[in-house]
Amino acid sequence: MNTTTLPATEGTNTTPETIAPKKKKNIAYRIIAAFLVALAVGALFVPFTYVITYNSIKSTSLYEAVIALFTGDASQVIYKLFGFLPTFVPVEPIQGLYTVITFYLLLLCVVFTVIFGIVTVFCSKKAPAMLLTTTFFFTIGFAFYALNTTIFSFFHASTIALDFVCIGLAGFGAILYFVLACIKLKKTAIMNAVQFILSLAFSLAVIYMLGKDKLTFDLGLADLGVSLDWIRIIEKILVGVCALNVMIAGIRGATKKGAVADLFRYFIMMLIGGSFIYLQLNASVRNDVLFIVAIATASVALIQFALSCVQIGIARAIKKKLTTKIIPVEEYVEPAQETDSAKEETFVQEEFAEAVAYDGGPVEGVEVAEVVEEEEVSVPAPAPAPAPAPMPAVETADYDYYNSKSFDPFIATLSTEERNQFTELFILKYKGTMPEIPDYEVGGNNKDFFRKVFIYLGQYRDRIPDGLLSKMYQFAVKL
Repeated sequence: MNTTTLPATEGTNTTPETIAPKKKKNIAYRIIAAFLVALAVGALFVPFTYVITYNSIKSTSLYEAVIALFTGDASQVIYKLFGFLPTFVPVEPIQGLYTVITFYLLLLCVVFTVIFGIVTVFCSKKAPAMLLTTTFFFTIGFAFYALNTTIFSFFHASTIALDFVCIGLAGFGAILYFVLACIKLKKTAIMNAVQFILSLAFSLAVIYMLGKDKLTFDLGLADLGVSLDWIRIIEKILVGVCALNVMIAGIRGATKKGAVADLFRYFIMMLIGGSFIYLQLNASVRNDVLFIVAIATASVALIQFALSCVQIGIARAIKKKLTTKIIPVEEYVEPAQETDSAKEETFVQEEFAEAVAYDGGPVEGVEVAEVVEEEEVSVPAPAPAPAPAPMPAVETADYDYYNSKSFDPFIATLSTEERNQFTELFILKYKGTMPEIPDYEVGGNNKDFFRKVFIYLGQYRDRIPDGLLSKMYQFAVKL
């Protein structure tokens, strides 16, 4: 037997085993995941990371800070977060609270990076998605910690302390996350990255105004009848909303869905920016720089809202265009069905006309013919009429997909050229993998395959020839 891994052609005998797709290994993704785990754990022991203690900043390792917190002098570690987590700084001021939160967030993100990274190493098929999750936690943890260190030093120290270790790790994670998003989403990832940068700029501007214009903020809310306790709560909520805004924007960086939900988020951001403009307009002493920052903040949210509307409009236009391209398939199929029906009807009429006996009287010169006709009719009468072949126009004798064990009803509808195209695209995957579409099982239940093909058609439309796409759509609507 002559077996080959190339698409079946005349003169070759190809079995399903020889053309089965190789199992995905995704070695590169798994190696990168192991590297991230090593970086995350190693960063805990680097002695150049800044740790905020007692309203001061010193350079030490995160591991030493954790040891000091849980095994150090109890007289020094007197503050508690949520009543049980020891801290070096008091949690009552808003800056102290978020300093402690970012510290424990970094430790938690390191744990998540290790867990998801190890899962990625031992996961082959889902390695790309798992690496995205690992990179997200890696980046968020170090980015928030580095950002908080810089903000704390900016507001409470005479100089700006830049944690280059955390900044470098966060920058590396952000670049890797963007590359992975581009591999998954292609051009859509660029728009998502722009939206993330705008969300980050918005959040930093709000935190800057809260720190530099706290008096105007407090007095403005007090003039509206808001109590001091509620003012403190509102400040904490605003900082929390800004942090959540950045995290959601980061998650959206690697996803397609969520554009409609983004509209609501950007609307909330516009309201926050507008509130700062209102407070500046009603302040007894206006700060011109902060007034410009407030206008810029609201403008950024407005730009994000407009870009999201454009993104939704483009997505709907593409979907409508794809639907318009697919509709003529049914119109093309119907004439062929009518032609087959007409052929079948003609065959039945001819057979019936030949089988009816003559009921008239004797005709001169026809006696012998009548006897011959009765003999010809009586011989084939007991035999059942042969059933018409389901697809007589399809030549499948040279293709081993059509044996008794692996007969595939869809492939049986394809011509030789279309079979070769389908094999190259979805079985051998010569033109690249399609991670969102399940593997096609010859002779098996492929309902999920056809459903996913048309869900993600926008990504792979340029690979599929029109004739093959028509056959796939015709078969899918009958499932």
